[in-house]
Amino acid sequence: MPKVNLLPPELRRTRRSVLPQLRIQGSPLSLIFLGLSFLAVGIFLDAVGLYQKKEFKRLNTQYNQQYRHLEDLAKKKDALEQKLNRITLELNLLSGYLERDLVWSDKLNQLRNLFFKEVWLTELYFEKKGAKAKETEEGNLYLKGGLAPQRKSSPIGTLSRFITQLKEDKAFFSDFDNLTLTDFKTDRRNNTEITNFTIRMSFKKKVNPPDEKVKK
Repeated sequence: MPKVNLLPPELRRTRRSVLPQLRIQGSPLSLIFLGLSFLAVGIFLDAVGLYQKKEFKRLNTQYNQQYRHLEDLAKKKDALEQKLNRITLELNLLSGYLERDLVWSDKLNQLRNLFFKEVWLTELYFEKKGAKAKETEEGNLYLKGGLAPQRKSSPIGTLSRFITQLKEDKAFFSDFDNLTLTDFKTDRRNNTEITNFTIRMSFKKKVNPPDEKVKK
């Protein structure tokens, strides 16, 4: 139940607050110094935060650069491994062809004599049917080259003449079964038409000699 003070106002007691009263006393100069101190602390904290952000950004950029560098090294490593595997396969393939009963120095000399001044060779390579093909299975010899026909000749006519020479030379073509033109493209270079071509020649199957029966 609330208490009611019936005493006259002059006899009533005024209660003092039990809470302490905070009074800031000082000269205006000290107040200005205090404000400047708070301002300096704020500026310092902002500078520290800005430095931390720049340092984090620098470290993040450095990390990304190192990560990209490692990625590039990994890609180069994979590319080198693939190239090494391809070279190993080609060496194994070439060794298989070298084991055939062919004198390749004579074969290449024969091929060189079949070219004429309008036709030239740019690349020669082997291909076997499948990476795990047996030695008795046939493979292919590819001839890549170019030609520049004379004024009165056409590119297809010059190429047909070259292909005919390849097929009709028995000394050269005796080790092949078939000849196919796989690519034929004409470009213009320095106002001159240059035709690039690719010819595939299939090797004949290597026939192993039958075993000689021992006569009794």
